[in-house]
Amino acid sequence: MNLYERLKDCPRRNDQGEKLRAFKRYPGQVGLEIETECEKFYDIPEFKFWKTHVDPSLRGAFNQEYVLIQPVKFKQELDLALEEFNQHSKNIKFIKDSITTSVHVHLNFLNSTFRETGNFITAYALTENLLSHYAGDNRKSNLFCLPIRDAEETYKYCMEFFQNAEKKNYNGLWFNENNLKYAALNLSAFRNFGSLEIRSFRGETNIVVIKEWLNILQNLYNYAHTPNRNPKNILLDWKNKGLELLYDIYGDY
Repeated sequence: MNLYERLKDCPRRNDQGEKLRAFKRYPGQVGLEIETECEKFYDIPEFKFWKTHVDPSLRGAFNQEYVLIQPVKFKQELDLALEEFNQHSKNIKFIKDSITTSVHVHLNFLNSTFRETGNFITAYALTENLLSHYAGDNRKSNLFCLPIRDAEETYKYCMEFFQNAEKKNYNGLWFNENNLKYAALNLSAFRNFGSLEIRSFRGETNIVVIKEWLNILQNLYNYAHTPNRNPKNILLDWKNKGLELLYDIYGDY
């Protein structure tokens, strides 16, 4: 049974105690947030796939975070969404290489099982340090995307997530945002969206570069959804194959 079916009637509240709306199920696998900064004001274009809002954590005279309105499918829809962003923003002079901007990826797990979610977190944890290096020098041990090696509480929350799932204590899956918001693997996003948020990647508006990062995460996502795979045999493969396991997970990447 997928997570949507298990959790659709489970009550959820935000950090202020307010009841959250019931999960909405989307067929798309990926959500995206692109943070941008600009020295000058500009008229925000109209989009089909995107919405925008101001993020107080960003700098520059005019900043906007471009957020996909809903999760899109890795194939076709994602390319269309990125191309729309590219076409509508190509004349905007974004500040490049800003250390305060980043690209956040939400991977939708409401269509997945607990086993597939466990596969993803296991394979992610094994390779997070490599992903962190790839994400950019200013993202290593960055306070806004701390990897497990620097935020050991993330490991404990991963354990707690599956211990509660095993007991069918689904209310134990909703973690306080203040405890996990700035982890590279943000488990608290699951309470709000049914997604796992990957916060590692540097600030970037070049859709070619962004797509490469998304391709890497798509390989990891697909690996986690391989039939008959489970966290235990992933760890056994790591023990027996060592670095060869990277080819199983990431393919050509």
